[in-house]
Formats: sequence, structure tokens, C-alpha cells
Amino acid sequence: MIVDRFVRAGIPVVAVQPASLKLWATSDGHAPKEHVRSRMVADWGWEGRTVRLDESDAWAAASLGCQVLGLPVPWEVTDYRRDVVSGLTIPEGLEAA
Repeated sequence: MIVDRFVRAGIPVVAVQPASLKLWATSDGHAPKEHVRSRMVADWGWEGRTVRLDESDAWAAASLGCQVLGLPVPWEVTDYRRDVVSGLTIPEGLEAA
């Protein structure tokens, strides 16, 4: 599993429940995958591009990770997104921005 490889390599891993990821991506913890996809398409400016549902979930997780690390992102970091990040358990030595 990819998480095991990250852990063995010393790469910090943050566990995110599906409802938290959906909440972060869409402001609705019960949003369907299609809504997550539409938000990722809008956030990343991918209008007109075909994006699979599993890709959009992966991009949402990676995007949340960008926010945790304080990396620049092309969207507004909203209060609901800040709330999701503040509720995560961040590994020791990794500070949430």
C-alpha cells in the first residue's frame, strides 16, 4: 500500500476520513463524487478537461495536503477548509499552516 511506503520512507502521512475530504473539497461532507470532481475542476481551472472520479479524489487529497503544508494554491482558502485542516491529526514535526 502506498501509505506503508511513505511511512517506511519517512514521509509524513495525514489520515483524512472520506467525509472530511468531501467537506474540504465542497463544503458538504456528504457530497457525491461528481461534486468533488466539479470543485476540483473549478479550483484547478480544468474546464473542458475530462477528469475521472478517482482522479478528482486524489487531487482533492493532494490539494488538502498543499494547504496543510502552506504551499501556494490557486483558490481561496475558505473558513470551512481551514476548519477541516484544524481537525486533522498532524504528525509530529509537520506544522499545519
